Amino acid sequence: MSALHTARISSFNAARYAAMVCTAAVLIWFYAVQPGFGAERWSAVSWLVSSWNAETDYEHAWMVPLLTAAMLYQARARIKAS
Repeated sequence: MSALHTARISSFNAARYAAMVCTAAVLIWFYAVQPGFGAERWSAVSWLVSSWNAETDYEHAWMVPLLTAAMLYQARARIKAS
């Protein structure tokens, strides 16, 4: 590969990485930090925690984010390839 081609790939990867970081920051801000749910104006994460704790039917809900993260970690090679 030529140096110019390698530089283009590197700049594309940097732009892609920057876009992913910005997207993650926006999602974290609106779902974990920004208040907006319930009468107390909780963040989405605080509201979910209070909902999961109040209901005995939803005690398994704590496992959903952990299992999702585990499945994404396991499939990271296939995700990267696509």
